Amino acid sequence: MGRYAGIDYGSRRIGIATAEDPVRIAFPTAAIPGVNDPGRDARALLRWCENHPVDEFVVGLPVNMDGTPGPQALRCEKFAEFLRRASGRPVHMQDERLTSFAADDALRSAGHTPADRRAARRSGQRDALAAQVILREWLDRNPPHAPPPTFPSPTE
Repeated sequence: MGRYAGIDYGSRRIGIATAEDPVRIAFPTAAIPGVNDPGRDARALLRWCENHPVDEFVVGLPVNMDGTPGPQALRCEKFAEFLRRASGRPVHMQDERLTSFAADDALRSAGHTPADRRAARRSGQRDALAAQVILREWLDRNPPHAPPPTFPSPTE
């Protein structure tokens, strides 16, 4: 069974969402403080994982609307590489265009006022929601591997 963590890597906070096979529904889970250092932030995430087991990571890659890497993209790639080396687990990159807008839209749809949305940004709730979008999009594009077919034995 696979356990996945979607990551919205930011300079101040790291949003985390989780999902498990076979259901593969992404849930906003947490936001942990970031220090704007990819190596230290990867180690902080792995400390979080000590109580929340993860088999694979999906890190959001900030790209511009034209598909070119955004200014944060290089930092996210470094973070993903530190995470891969330190954990020994697969780390996937997922285009995160408009995930923060999707998180804001989810907050608005839930009836949050502008003041509530500002509080959600400060608390990390928005980051966890953005991580949920990142993970959900990756799960949608990467369906689970089908189990091998079973055939009746020749004696049946």
